[in-house]
Amino acid sequence: MALSSLIRLATWCITALAVLAATGAHAADAAEVFARFKAASGGERWDTVTTLRSIGTLQAGGLDGEVTSLQDLRTGRSADRYTLGPITGANGFDGAHAWSQDPGGEVEKLDAVDAKQRARSQAWLGARGYWYAQRIAEATLTEPVRREREGRAHDVVVATPQGGDPLTLWFDAATHLLVRVEERDGAGTSVTTLADYREASGVRVPFHVVGDTLDAQGRAEPRARTEVHYATVEVDATLDDTAFAMPQMAPTARIVADGGITRVRFDLVNHHIYADGAIDGKPARFLVDTGGANLLTPEAAKRFGLEGEGRIAGRGVGEEVVDVAFARAKELRLGDAVLETPSFVIMSLGDLEAVEGVTFDGLVGYELFRRFGVTIDYAARTLELAEPERFVPPANAHAVPFVFNERIPIVQGTLDDVPGRFSLDTGSRVSLSLHSPFVREHGLVKRYAARDEGIMGLGCRRAVARAAGALRHARARRPRDRRHRG
Repeated sequence: MALSSLIRLATWCITALAVLAATGAHAADAAEVFARFKAASGGERWDTVTTLRSIGTLQAGGLDGEVTSLQDLRTGRSADRYTLGPITGANGFDGAHAWSQDPGGEVEKLDAVDAKQRARSQAWLGARGYWYAQRIAEATLTEPVRREREGRAHDVVVATPQGGDPLTLWFDAATHLLVRVEERDGAGTSVTTLADYREASGVRVPFHVVGDTLDAQGRAEPRARTEVHYATVEVDATLDDTAFAMPQMAPTARIVADGGITRVRFDLVNHHIYADGAIDGKPARFLVDTGGANLLTPEAAKRFGLEGEGRIAGRGVGEEVVDVAFARAKELRLGDAVLETPSFVIMSLGDLEAVEGVTFDGLVGYELFRRFGVTIDYAARTLELAEPERFVPPANAHAVPFVFNERIPIVQGTLDDVPGRFSLDTGSRVSLSLHSPFVREHGLVKRYAARDEGIMGLGCRRAVARAAGALRHARARRPRDRRHRG
């Protein structure tokens, strides 16, 4: 789900005050646009600014909260910490890696290909490298184009930082201020609107930032909108390395059995794992999905006495959009594995139960797999969870390095002699799924004489994608933390 992952907007509000060093035939023309922006937002005062600390309020999907954004303009490092209704979280860039802390407390280093590109672009923006080329890598630029929008003229430049993603930058032709940033977001576009520029210690920064997601037809989903109003912006705040460092996970999980290991019997239905557990002492039935967020259906949440807050848009496949709410329980159990004060996504799973032929309450997965050593024995229908220090790999186990892509492990491998990147996902019912671009690129239809086409039904990957997308929307974020595709 692109829930990849719901608050970068806050830091971007300040990050968007600059674009970086330029190369290419149109660098000089773009430099004039950038120079006017600098003059209009503080001029030479920016030469001595080192850090920014911004504090404000966040609204998204009917929820209210607070956000604190930190920036180091010398290096492009950043960190955002937020509350939004019943959920909390954080994300940042420590100078080497982007990281995120989900509402459940899970901390993840974002090291997939797209995440690294995203981090380079955001660091590029944060360091104001177009004014200060020595700080960070250069960017290629298009020639500025004059465009009209909402009755006002704008100078538009597309900037692509070295190793990063392209950003479409809109500068108001009258004020010369940066007022809009667009980024590709899957089949759609992520848009950040910057407004209410005010003076803070000699520089002008936007105190109001709105984030929208446009579909392929350019339509915005109101439930996906995030909005930040900054109350204060502190220039040259004292910030040390720990302010940007990836945090430690809180000790909110444990195995209560002697020996720190628990074994849970499961049923394998339609190649999906179903196991019994409990929420706040009440029996629950879960589909176990390695990439799945803690998720309950609205009916199950009501049965457990949990009332969801908010109404955020969660996307599945195609144009489908569903309401997503959030709730926090006291305890989640799977066997003798316990999660304290777990956060849950509340959303409908549509026809999944009918397709599966199984009645269940929701999903568990990533939050457990992130905290425990897990062994899945499909033959014995047993799920074993162990405290990290108690985990012993099965005999003859082979360790395979991976990176995270929206909670899904991505490994390097080959299909016969064709190299590729493959996700490992217990939420998938098939042994191997190949994406159409990969199939076309390598002529696999002809190679394997593929003929038949069919609909295999609704899988839980759709549900997981919805929940992850909703979590990303709930984050105060820079314009592009909406997807982590490897």
